[in-house]
Amino acid sequence: MKTVAGYILCVISGAAISSAITYVVCKKKIQGEADKEVDEMRKYVSETLNSSKPKDIPERKIQENKTKNTDYVDYSKIIKENEYSSDTDKAETQAPDDGISDLPYIITEDDWASVTPVMDKVELDYLVEDGLLVDVHNNVEDPVVVGNGNLQYLIDSAEDILYVRNERLGIDYLINKIPASTGGK
Repeated sequence: MKTVAGYILCVISGAAISSAITYVVCKKKIQGEADKEVDEMRKYVSETLNSSKPKDIPERKIQENKTKNTDYVDYSKIIKENEYSSDTDKAETQAPDDGISDLPYIITEDDWASVTPVMDKVELDYLVEDGLLVDVHNNVEDPVVVGNGNLQYLIDSAEDILYVRNERLGIDYLINKIPASTGGK
């Protein structure tokens, strides 16, 4: 009886020890593969974000030659040639009655300050001299988010501030018109 119990005890002990060794070896191998995949994913995400991230605008200094951003000038010429935004009266001054608007439209300061509807608030600067729309971190923003017609309205008007709602994005914009380069904020 003792020998049978001894054999059973040896078999069970051997199985337990070999299972523990297998667990440790597999855990190290799987952990190594997981770490490698995580590193590859971090590298991919980092490269993707860096390639699609808008470039920061370097600190601007007042230049003697007053050069302008030629890319924007060419873009403006194309828009004007095709009459996409030549009529500043196209800027909508009231929200459409049919619910959510696909186009950004001008709102009042009271609408901007209102908590209904719930909209994110974003402040942008339009640098007239440079022809650029930038956020508080000097990242260039696409003028389409506030509407090219609305931006043209701000350029042509005597107003220094314009409030625009983009319902599709759920954002209310406050746009400050900056007439000349400020040399940084």
